[in-house]
Amino acid sequence: MAPDKTQWSAPLGAPDGSNSGTISPDGRTLAFVALDANGKSLVWLRPLDSFTARPLQGTEGAAFPFWAPDARAIAFFTQTRLRKVSIDGGPVQTVAELSSTVRGGSWNARGDIIFATAGSTILRVSDNGGPTSLVTKPDGDNPAHQWPSFLPDGEHFLYYGAASRSVYLASLSAGTIKRLFGSDSNAIFAPPGDILFVREGALFAQRFDVTKAELHGEPSAVVEQVSWTIAPWNLAAFSVSATGTLTYRRGGGGRSQFAWFDRKGTMLRTLGPPGEYFSPTLSPDESKVAFTRRDDQPAGDIWTLDLSRQALSRFTFDPASEIYPVWAPDGTLVYESTKDGIFMKNADGTGAATLVLGTTSSLIPMQVLLNPKRLLFFADFGTPTGFDVYLLPLDGSRNAKPTPVIQTPATDVEPAFSPDGRWIAYASTETGGYDVFVQPYPATTGERWQISTGGGRQPQWNAKGDELYFVTNDRKFYAVAVHAGASFEFSTPTFLFDLPSNTISVRNSYVPSRDGQRFLVNMQLDTAVPPIYVDTDWASNVKR
Repeated sequence: MAPDKTQWSAPLGAPDGSNSGTISPDGRTLAFVALDANGKSLVWLRPLDSFTARPLQGTEGAAFPFWAPDARAIAFFTQTRLRKVSIDGGPVQTVAELSSTVRGGSWNARGDIIFATAGSTILRVSDNGGPTSLVTKPDGDNPAHQWPSFLPDGEHFLYYGAASRSVYLASLSAGTIKRLFGSDSNAIFAPPGDILFVREGALFAQRFDVTKAELHGEPSAVVEQVSWTIAPWNLAAFSVSATGTLTYRRGGGGRSQFAWFDRKGTMLRTLGPPGEYFSPTLSPDESKVAFTRRDDQPAGDIWTLDLSRQALSRFTFDPASEIYPVWAPDGTLVYESTKDGIFMKNADGTGAATLVLGTTSSLIPMQVLLNPKRLLFFADFGTPTGFDVYLLPLDGSRNAKPTPVIQTPATDVEPAFSPDGRWIAYASTETGGYDVFVQPYPATTGERWQISTGGGRQPQWNAKGDELYFVTNDRKFYAVAVHAGASFEFSTPTFLFDLPSNTISVRNSYVPSRDGQRFLVNMQLDTAVPPIYVDTDWASNVKR
């Protein structure tokens, strides 16, 4: 369980249940991320022979910690940096600057750190800092690689290809070597000869000869149910030490239910049955909601809910994950397929889906504009600036190309146009963490305004454009009065209520009604995150 007066903290952008902690290579200490009594996200260390955990000072904003091979130091990510610190305390050192959302790291005994960000292949940097270099190259199946994990020789490593949903073997000197097997999650080597991974919620062990780089036999079940996340994360909640200690978190923390809340935070009505729901979007007449639904399946699909009849309908039926629907004003739905790119289809289900942008890059649709019809989205196309904001014409042409709208060295995400199309709100890591900004469109003057000062995500407007909303990572929900005429003026943010949702989401923990008097909230039901389990002898219980 989390230490007294603390609570588990999810990794950056990932659902709450994905924080499993990570066991040290010597199997003696568990490192995990939790919020302290003041709401600060820190790395905590818990020796397995003790009931007491202690925070590592200087690790504020940490996510995805991983160990040095000698277990004497911890590396971790913040929104903008890869950093390291001794477990005995002392100065925190920056190892690398980040251009995008992180996708894991690993550290070998030769002083190499490999890591990934959304949209990138595997990067390499010295643990003393310095320039980064690409280790793997984009391939036809997977332009982005994630969750690297070194093998014992410090030369070879595993990584996950999200687009092909497969585990690959690679090396520092030769890049990608070969595909090993299909998986729903990242994979970790467990000495002396197993690869651990998750498939359909169960943790499996696959025999692997590290000398010959060959698989042997069939995978064997280790744990029946382990928490894991669907695309674009594909992260399972487990870790394993070189000495054979396994840590994992069972499934949980993912169920939610849609509900209307008023401006005081009073729940007015629940909508539809509970399930594993993500990224809702309201129809223009507010009669239906479209969303991604998983329910323990390897991939998500898009469903709709009729709010008056409380009736669910499935909208997509593809084996790949279909995610991030956007309900356009003209009655079409635009969504992402993690395999193929961006599609558009009539919201009533009639007609065929049309591919409007073929890509397997990390891309999140946000808003459809009319006259002319365009898609506002943010994406990481592997550029040095990482996640940026783009517009894509939806004119039916397969040759349409995205145009950058906001492109800075910071991570720029979650854009939203004002109803008159003259202003664009977005979240950026320019301040170190995420804060909400507004700038004119088109950005001819270079003017922009910082709306939040203590963190902010997911900005959205009401239909009049005179109020802007945002949330913080600690679930505080704010409204900002706006007067946007010849110039842009705004008030100090007003706290409305604590949002009962997973706000560390890349899109739409809430959706405002057109008049801003109600808010459709993806209300969390599994608020008690399951504890981390420790098994010091897991291999002896596996049936081969």
